[in-house]
This record gives sequence, structure tokens and C-alpha cells, in this order.
Amino acid sequence: MRRKDDVMSDLSEPLPALTRSEKKREAILEASTSVFLGQGYDVASMDGIASAADVSKRTVYSHFKSKEDLFAETMVRMCGTKRQQMEMKIDLTEPIEKVLNNMGVTFLDMVFNPESSSMLRILVGQTDKFPELGKTFLENGPDVITELLGHYLEEQVERKVIQVSDPVEAAGSFLASLFGVHFVTLLATGKKPPGLAKRKKMVSAAVERFLHGCCAN
Repeated sequence: MRRKDDVMSDLSEPLPALTRSEKKREAILEASTSVFLGQGYDVASMDGIASAADVSKRTVYSHFKSKEDLFAETMVRMCGTKRQQMEMKIDLTEPIEKVLNNMGVTFLDMVFNPESSSMLRILVGQTDKFPELGKTFLENGPDVITELLGHYLEEQVERKVIQVSDPVEAAGSFLASLFGVHFVTLLATGKKPPGLAKRKKMVSAAVERFLHGCCAN
């Protein structure tokens, strides 16, 4: 588990300059995110993405062998950004209740973000044709965040703050308890997600239920 000062140190270090090829790849991924979210997977084309990125179609194919490959990499990129946001919320010096509340609110912000929910709708619509896309999403999104929280809970077990036999399973249960029916409703109907105040209450209630069941005596 990385400590807060380690993360802040990383952020203070200047990033290496991107090469010309890397800049083009980033431009393609920026464009693909916009095009896929705006048009959906079936309508989006490599020609359209190339135009949006201001590169040639040949350049797009030099970085990504197919539209499926580009969509998968677009998802991975989005998941990486979300993962960093979650990691920043883990501070081993803070009480577990505060850490779980901070992570929970950040997690719901990610889940109910319009881009995230739109990308997931597109993914669900393509899993019959491209089942590997679902696997890629799970491995780079939910699985990583669950493992991240699981490692944190494992440390809390070692410190005798909580008692759970399987920290990763407990992490998955906690994350699943956060959004419940609200996310299903959002995906199925497009209904507006809960506001920030409501999300904070949802998280607070989930944290209370979780800690009530696993706090060490």
C-alpha cells in the first residue's frame, strides 16, 4: 500500500516529455473517448476517430489494430484514471471510518459519472459479440479497485482494527453495498443519479453497516 507522502512525491516529480508517437497515441485516445461516448460503438468509425484526432487513418491503425482494440484501450485508460483517484483517498494515518467514507464517495462519483455510465452501457451492448471486452473492463476496473481496498483492509486486520477472514471479499461486498438499486436504475432508465448529499448519506450508511459487522472488540 502506498502512503500519502509517496503519492504526493510522485506528483511533484516532473513527467518526462512525450515523444511524437506518444502524443499522437494520446490524441487518438482522447478522440476515441469522445467519439465512442458520443456515437456508441457501432456507429463510431476509425475514420471518424482519425479525423477527430487530426491524424491519418493509417496512424490510428499503426497504434491500434482494430476498433475493438481501440475501444478496449480507451476503457483501460479511463479505468486507470479512476484507480488513481481511489488510491489518493487511502491515508493510513486516518481512522478507518474516514478512509472508507472518502473512498466510498469517490467511488460513487466515478460510478455515477456520465462518462463512466455511458461507457458501461456501450460495453454491455457489445459483450455478446466481444466477450473479451468485459474481461478487460473487469481486470482493469472493478477487480483492481476491489484489490486496492482489499489490501487496505488487510492492513487494518493486521493492526487489529477490524476482523475479517477474507479482506478482498469484504472489499467487494462493501463496494457493492454502496450503490445498490440506484445504479441499476441509472443504467436501465437513464434516470438522473443521486446528488452529492444523497451519495454521502448512502456511503455513510454503508460504512456504518460494514464496520458494525467487522470491528474488532
